[in-house]
Amino acid sequence: MTQKALILLNMGGPNNLQEVGLFLSNMFNDKNIITTKSTLLRRFIAFMITASRTKKAQANYAKLGGKSPLVGYTQKLVAKLQKRASFFTCKLCDALHASFL
Repeated sequence: MTQKALILLNMGGPNNLQEVGLFLSNMFNDKNIITTKSTLLRRFIAFMITASRTKKAQANYAKLGGKSPLVGYTQKLVAKLQKRASFFTCKLCDALHASFL
């Protein structure tokens, strides 16, 4: 029997306005986002970007309801997939709850 998988990936987002700075810091400290070999340089760049963009990003997220809509969209997509494709199990995971790995 052939097995198939559907994997949905996204970068996530802040769950509230207080998490915007942490989200930006985590994203820009990722070695796959800022690809310099120097950890110290990557941390400096991440700090500068985060410091300069947090307030503007918070204002943008405030216009979207105070959080990233991405998690909600993903949850709705998973629910629709489960209804239409009952032959497989859908599971919503994130980096903190990646039990499927």
